[in-house]
Amino acid sequence: MSNLFGGSKPAALPPPMPIPPPPTIDQAAQNQSNQNQMRQRRGAAANVLAGSNPGAPATQLAKLLGE
Repeated sequence: MSNLFGGSKPAALPPPMPIPPPPTIDQAAQNQSNQNQMRQRRGAAANVLAGSNPGAPATQLAKLLGE
């Protein structure tokens, strides 16, 4: 009956796996994403104020967009 519950000691357990390093943030990709979002916001603001009117003066749109 003693063999039923493991009469001998079990083998040593393997060492635990090392903790993975924390993820890093690619700063260049993050900056590019932020710039793209700002461009989209400026473009949306220009469409709201000037509409998609091809006859709208380009100087006002350039001033609005900061160009």
